Amino acid sequence: MRRLLATFVVVLACGLGAAARAAPLDFALTNAGGGNWIFSVNNTSGKGIGSLAFLTDPGFTSVVFEPTNTGISVPDSVLTIDPLGTGQNFLVVNNIAGQTIAPTGATTRIGTLIATSPLSGTKITNLLFLTYNIDIPSVNDVEGNPFPESDILWDPGPPYVPEPASTPLLGIAACALALLRR
Repeated sequence: MRRLLATFVVVLACGLGAAARAAPLDFALTNAGGGNWIFSVNNTSGKGIGSLAFLTDPGFTSVVFEPTNTGISVPDSVLTIDPLGTGQNFLVVNNIAGQTIAPTGATTRIGTLIATSPLSGTKITNLLFLTYNIDIPSVNDVEGNPFPESDILWDPGPPYVPEPASTPLLGIAACALALLRR
């Protein structure tokens, strides 16, 4: 009986240890209708965001920064039409010196992207693109240090349901063997 109880404790501990970790920066692009797409970020990184840089779908032709987000430096932030000649536009959002555009521990609205022509899809992965591949960090903290790309959740999709881990499955098999021996 002790062996069976010990096996259940091991299985429970392994199952709890296999819990998923969410990315510290979770970006969202929500269709508000009429060609308006709300751009927001849920920041659980422990650091405030100081700047953002993204390539966008060419259908986005303007941006209106969130007026209640007082950390955004509107004169230093811009959506530029096809600056690289790739057919993608370039969105840069900068902070006012020393302020954050997305504090940690909150979901913050950055602004509204406005589409005046058809878009390539409805998912964020079809509409906004990280810039790490052109040597520009997509997200920097207030001090100007880049966040690693691995900290960014780009397409949350449906709620995450972790797959069974192999260790708890082995524990269950051990329990079954222990029961069979009795």
